[in-house]
Amino acid sequence: EHKDELRHGYPYWQDADGYLDALRKNKVGVNFLSYVGFGMLRSAVVGDNNVPPTKEQLDKMCQLLDHEMEVGIIGMSTGLEYTPDAYASTDEIAELCKVVAKHNGLFAIHMRNEDDYVEEAIAEAIEIARRSGVRLQISHLKAQNEPNWGKLPNMLRLIDDAKASGIDVAFDRYPYAAFSTGLGTFIPTDMRQGTFEERMGRLKDEKIAAEIGKYAVSRVKRLGGPQNVLIAACKNPDNVQFSGKNIAECCAMTGKSEWEMIRYLLISENLGVQMAGFAMKEDNLKTLYAHPLAMPASDGSVYSPEGVLSEAIPHPRSYGTMPRFLGKYVREDKVIDWPEAIRKCTSLPASRLNLKDRGLLLPNYAADIVVFDKETIKDTADYINPHQFPDGIAHVFVNGNHTIENKKFVGQLSG
Repeated sequence: EHKDELRHGYPYWQDADGYLDALRKNKVGVNFLSYVGFGMLRSAVVGDNNVPPTKEQLDKMCQLLDHEMEVGIIGMSTGLEYTPDAYASTDEIAELCKVVAKHNGLFAIHMRNEDDYVEEAIAEAIEIARRSGVRLQISHLKAQNEPNWGKLPNMLRLIDDAKASGIDVAFDRYPYAAFSTGLGTFIPTDMRQGTFEERMGRLKDEKIAAEIGKYAVSRVKRLGGPQNVLIAACKNPDNVQFSGKNIAECCAMTGKSEWEMIRYLLISENLGVQMAGFAMKEDNLKTLYAHPLAMPASDGSVYSPEGVLSEAIPHPRSYGTMPRFLGKYVREDKVIDWPEAIRKCTSLPASRLNLKDRGLLLPNYAADIVVFDKETIKDTADYINPHQFPDGIAHVFVNGNHTIENKKFVGQLSG
């Protein structure tokens, strides 16, 4: 029923086929693969409320996922801490993962919990893989908030035991002690149901907002206090003064309480406020990267210092992940040696994504090559000024084409 120009152009992609066609037509500078987001499937078929799917709805989600895998999607990802994903049971996700397993795809899981119940969340991820036969990638493995830092050895033991039992599992992590998410996660999941208007209505209702506030303040406390919650970027001109400030600083500027400040920002920014939470332990990061199943990954989005993609104040990981991993954890901290570090950035992730001709310097492999100076490579992006390119990378080749030459982009879109 859709005209072709609508079907294959923003914002009217009906499936991955149309989206990938649009990328090919417009050309991109990097090589691109994508997962299907489980939340998109659930939202499209079941809706955004906390209800289980009917058998027909579950079948429909499986059919949609099967189609997407057929046209070249590499697997399914899910954010079980976010809605509507959080409303899904282990059984529901395992059924969908059987479809992913049929195509030998990858299941990338942002787990249901990454702090007080992180061990239970890892156990659930492993159980999903066990039931479905899917290959499992645990995204940005972490133990958040100081009371949970000591759980890391047991977390890794759970993963090692799963691997030993025959489950195909690995994990990744960004090289920073702060995570990035939306300030909306300070609203309980049941209060995030429904339409935008319904969610805003709850925040504007004094009685309901007071209940939400109790949860939000408990989240701030678990993070170690308001000084550990950094507001990334505000779009409302009245709020630009809060960009790059932590909640404690924002409260001092306005005289508001923690919850009043958070509530004000959520309402005045139409729920769209990014934040960084300083909740992880540096030594744990080193332990993670030393593990043979670990690899660095940004967990970030793509930004640019120019144009519309320059307007946000993102987590610095979007610019600095690999240079920070190599410069800090390999060169300075010597957590692992250089050959192992390069493997963790190249052939290991390529093998997880089932890429047959990438990740190694071999004849007939695609020439995707980064030429860097191991003595000088380092990240320069920080939380206040994240739009900063790293040091120490002289040349980049994408599919054999020289796209970065002497640190300058030469205009080649050969991804």
